[in-house]
Amino acid sequence: MNHEITIVLLASVIGTLVGLVLSIFISRKYLRKKIYTTSNSVELVKRNRPEEWNEVRVLNPGWKPDLKGVICDGAVLPTVNFSRADLSGASFKDAVLDGANFYEATLVGADFRKASLIGVRFDSADLREAKLGDVNLQGASFLNAVLDSTDEVTTAVTNETAPPKNLEGRELLSIVAHKPDLIYWITPTQFEELVATVFRSLNYHVEHTANSVDNGYDMVVTRNDPVIGRQRFLVEAKRTKKDYKVSESSIRTLYAALMRAGADKAILVTTTGVTANARRLVNETPNLVIIDRDGLFDWIAKAV
Repeated sequence: MNHEITIVLLASVIGTLVGLVLSIFISRKYLRKKIYTTSNSVELVKRNRPEEWNEVRVLNPGWKPDLKGVICDGAVLPTVNFSRADLSGASFKDAVLDGANFYEATLVGADFRKASLIGVRFDSADLREAKLGDVNLQGASFLNAVLDSTDEVTTAVTNETAPPKNLEGRELLSIVAHKPDLIYWITPTQFEELVATVFRSLNYHVEHTANSVDNGYDMVVTRNDPVIGRQRFLVEAKRTKKDYKVSESSIRTLYAALMRAGADKAILVTTTGVTANARRLVNETPNLVIIDRDGLFDWIAKAV
């Protein structure tokens, strides 16, 4: 009897010790996780963590980051959100910034030489004295941007963005339907309008958000269903290059926006696809929907 009691007590002590060790391990793991705010998040940029940086932007609407003189030579920051940031004198030589958002950013004297700027949004940005020599500006957008009249900037912008920039609405929809690869040449703004045109063609009412970079989504679409009633969806349109896949972090950002807005569903429309982790998260969350390239062109075929 005493032997059995001893065994039980010993097992209880061992279980308590194991639980204590595990709790200490887990606590240390999560306590070590750094919390990023507007005051320290520049570290995310320097460490090539654009998705986490974008989450900080969404959580702090209206924030105008002060990144004057930041050095990001050779950085890999696809789809990073630098809207309204002050990047005067910043250096992005040889960096990969495909799909980045520089809307209303101050880029006076910024150095982008030899950078990849595919699909970058420079709308309303101040690019005076910016260095754009030997860059890839395929599909970049410069609507209302302030540019020098230098040969370097003018030539770079004209050579890469002129062909598709005047296409919009039904005309753009029709051309993309017949020339699918054009979707990688249009600007992010045009892609957003393309997605909006598809929804309108499917009898949805579309309302573009005033501050999509702050809200985490580009538009709200609504429709009155005779059975279900009024449906309200948030839509994020991501035009990326062919070999880029939307990450789990982007899905979490969109889900956070859905929770704040209280809509019925959130829809991410992309020109490519999503990572395995992102797909798993979507499958576990019934009110999130992904429309990848194939799904998008199925929609376009119905809308034309």
